[in-house]
Amino acid sequence: MHVPLPLMSTDDSICHASENALASMLMRAGDLMSTGHVYTLIGNGERGSHQADGRPLTSEPFGLATGPDGALYYCDLGNHKICRFIDGLSEKVVGRDMAGNDGSGGVAEDAAITEPYELCFDREGNLWFVDMKAHVVRKVDATSGIIETVVGSGRAGFSGDGDDARKAQLCQPHSIAFGPDGKLYIADIGNHRIRRYDPDTDLIETWGGSGKKGMTSDGSAIGEVDLYGPRTMVFDKDGSMILALREGNALYRITDGHVAHLAGTGKFGYEGDRGPATAARLAGPKGLAVAENGCIYLADTESHTVRCVFPDGTIDTVLGDGTQHDGPDGDPATCGLARPHGVHVDAQNRLWIGDSDNHRIRCLPLGDDGRPLSDPEGR
Repeated sequence: MHVPLPLMSTDDSICHASENALASMLMRAGDLMSTGHVYTLIGNGERGSHQADGRPLTSEPFGLATGPDGALYYCDLGNHKICRFIDGLSEKVVGRDMAGNDGSGGVAEDAAITEPYELCFDREGNLWFVDMKAHVVRKVDATSGIIETVVGSGRAGFSGDGDDARKAQLCQPHSIAFGPDGKLYIADIGNHRIRRYDPDTDLIETWGGSGKKGMTSDGSAIGEVDLYGPRTMVFDKDGSMILALREGNALYRITDGHVAHLAGTGKFGYEGDRGPATAARLAGPKGLAVAENGCIYLADTESHTVRCVFPDGTIDTVLGDGTQHDGPDGDPATCGLARPHGVHVDAQNRLWIGDSDNHRIRCLPLGDDGRPLSDPEGR
């Protein structure tokens, strides 16, 4: 990965702004977020790939993660690249701004990728991401910056369990996450399975899912259960997996290999706030993040909201009003979103949101109770 670059660098891979515009943007962001309001730090509501008005631009931002350097890394899906954001600057780290699937063995910035969905980092600081339309998982070495394909042959399908992961077939992998065992878990959504890759042996196996799309049975063993659209997963601090089913409109917790219903009735909709999460309706959940206090945030994409499942088992909306529109920044209860996909909670307890169809990345400070600082009692 790269070190922070100077503000006025002439490198085209950096979205930079004038000192005055950048300072003004950061000052306004600081003022709003100090009072617990939501603010846009990347994007202006229109597709873009460079900068405008002191702010880097983006096109359909999806997955988000904090890197080992403390910077925010994000999938700039519409621009076919992955970027690094810190101190108001956005720098390209993967992709050459065009769709494709090449460049393995070369520098990551020179490789062509297609619509990266999600990314994560391993213990050594290497960057991993899903190249969904190429049906592969790729890795960027933290030291050399060299990119390689580590999982997937590039042909859609299902094959390869027990064999070299590079020969295996995936079908539209959407999400990846490293488990406490150091292995990489892959939401192989087109196969209705969760695959597991061992970096030490380069072998792949099916860890979860029967391969059938159907209702998930509470209490079942993960290796035998039907999964209807496994879209996103994260691990909590206890090592349990939190899994979102897109078409299944539900969340599950997997502990010791068994599935427990966490949120969503399985029916599509937007209702149930302030009640039991298991009785609420979800609308195609796609992004997940777990905070240190145990709160689980989900991008409830088709309701245009971010919702939270609290440790007491209740659910509530923390950002968005349930209708598709753009902002305004400020009050999280009235700030409109448009099909958000990515959510991430950083070490400062700030919630980052990939507001995909608004082409923005927003940031919302959270209180110790998991709610926005500006909304300590709930709406």
